Amino acid sequence: MTIRNILIVFITAIALLSCDGMFDYSPFLIDFSEENRNVNQQNIGKLANQTHDDTITIAFTGDTHRWFDETEKFVAKVNQKPSVDFVIHVGDIADIGLPKQYFWGNSYLLKLNIPYFVVVGNHDLVGNGLTAYNEMFGSLDFSFVYK
Repeated sequence: MTIRNILIVFITAIALLSCDGMFDYSPFLIDFSEENRNVNQQNIGKLANQTHDDTITIAFTGDTHRWFDETEKFVAKVNQKPSVDFVIHVGDIADIGLPKQYFWGNSYLLKLNIPYFVVVGNHDLVGNGLTAYNEMFGSLDFSFVYK
């Protein structure tokens, strides 16, 4: 083997090893971490730890797909308001139902200091969006009792 061939093999190996984690095998791959699984049920469990007063205050948001700057501002504003008991996201956290879009949207909501719940929207159901929604947030049909 010549020095040139050794150099080519070395550079190719470095290039391949440095790309680890940069590419998805498929945009439809669903591989959520534990904090991104069954989120609605996890947050129902957190409701018991809420401090109680005589008023229930709920913040609503929706259609956050493609509006990450605004979502970040919404989360910051809600976190400044201790009177808010929980947040309901009324759908369209994803644009075309891709698991990565669910991940991006939920990464902002995870920064909330209070529980939050995400219901499904029409954009969330495109492609394999229903499967991604069920994996990340749980069943379409859920309920809870608060106070």
